Amino acid sequence: MRAAVRQFQLGAHADRDGLLKVVDQVRPGEVMLVHGNAEAQRRFRQRLRQRLRERGDRPVETAAWPPPDGG
Repeated sequence: MRAAVRQFQLGAHADRDGLLKVVDQVRPGEVMLVHGNAEAQRRFRQRLRQRLRERGDRPVETAAWPPPDGG
C-alpha cells in the first residue's frame, strides 16, 4: 500500500473554514462526512461541493453514512 502521511493543525472541533482549508491542502479524491447531525452535514456538503467546483474539481457522491444518532 502506498500512503502519504500529513499532519494538520486542527482543534478538537475545527470549524467549517478550517475543514475546507484541509480539503484544499490535501485535495482528496473523496470526502465522507461522518460526524454531526444530518442538517449540519447537508449544509457542509453543499458548501464543500461549491468549493470543489470553484477550484475546478468535480464533486462525486459517496455512499451514505448516517450519524450514530440516526439523525
